[in-house]
Amino acid sequence: MKDWIMYYYAQIDENGIAFSILQTPYLIKESNMINRQKYDESDIGKKWDGVSFLSIENNMPEVHIVEIASDQNSEFEYSKELSEVFVSVGGRLFFRAELRKSGEILLVDDSFRFAFRSRDGRERVVAAQIKQGIITFSIHFEDSRVWELTEAMINADLPPERHMRFKGIKVFAVEA
Repeated sequence: MKDWIMYYYAQIDENGIAFSILQTPYLIKESNMINRQKYDESDIGKKWDGVSFLSIENNMPEVHIVEIASDQNSEFEYSKELSEVFVSVGGRLFFRAELRKSGEILLVDDSFRFAFRSRDGRERVVAAQIKQGIITFSIHFEDSRVWELTEAMINADLPPERHMRFKGIKVFAVEA
């Protein structure tokens, strides 16, 4: 049996910010794919300076999830810090978050889209609305998967001046 060599890459956007980590048996020679020694998601959200990934220290607004609801209340639970959610397959989750800067809600109206990604690479494009600093969005979970939303995913399609900090969330859509 042949042993496969695995390659690990951090994918960067046009601003040099890592937004995805890839594991593959193929050697990739693209300027936006930075070769890494191991699979390490800690590079996501950091800036590539040509030698290493550096933390971005700035005063970006922060997204704080403050409420999660489901259309299947009896088949739904979440962690105390709202970082993990368990919902039955077929359920829809409703999220409410606050956009904060320096601890205060930013009273802005806007909208944006982001990809909510499962561990097997599938994506759901989600539309979020911001009204007076309150962000709302919902997602229907049609099949059993682990879904994740990270800071890099929220910011992937936003211009740098609209980037937001986010601690991330995982959703486990489970068979009943």
